[in-house]
Amino acid sequence: MPRGVNSTQTFHNTVTEFTEELVACPYNMAHQLRPARLVRHLVICRRESLSCTTNPAYKRALAIRICSYNSSHHIHRADMEHHLTLCSGAMQFRQEQEHMVKNSEVREQKPEIEKKKLVVTAAADSDDEDWDKEMEGLNLGTYNPMEKVVQENLLFNAKGMNKSGRQNIRSMQRLGDKEGLSQVVNGHKNEKGSSSGAGYLPVGMSECPVKKKGNKKK
Repeated sequence: MPRGVNSTQTFHNTVTEFTEELVACPYNMAHQLRPARLVRHLVICRRESLSCTTNPAYKRALAIRICSYNSSHHIHRADMEHHLTLCSGAMQFRQEQEHMVKNSEVREQKPEIEKKKLVVTAAADSDDEDWDKEMEGLNLGTYNPMEKVVQENLLFNAKGMNKSGRQNIRSMQRLGDKEGLSQVVNGHKNEKGSSSGAGYLPVGMSECPVKKKGNKKK
């Protein structure tokens, strides 16, 4: 006994020891394993137990059956029926079977619903189409590109006008005189009755016919 220690004094370990959950092998109860290594051990231990008739675990291995829903469940054949009522794999399999049966019933009902929809759509399509009603309220007037030129103050081809006329158009555009510019562009008559000029086309377009040059005779 160490010096300074009373014989009546007791000691206890204040640090908790490491403990690990172990699982016993059904073929040999002396085999204590971690759950993560149980499946691999069961395959090896069963093969070795059945490989030789003189093996002590031979008769036990013959009576053990493997669960159809979980290969890690090695159960005695007398307890297999009770095991199937509690096995998580068997319960999950039964739930999936019920789910598949419900889905099949729903699929059988879908064709009837689709047939009803087809009948309704066919009846709706059989009505005569009235194009006049569809065209009501639609503005189908002709498109005039020069109106956009005037509204957005864009450049346009003023070919055929003299220099003063082109200057007047540019000044109208700078001042924002859309009404006067519209009269000039669209060729409308002014209040005096005189024509302000023919209509003009956007840049790159011209109404002036191209004159073909004749071949000069020598």
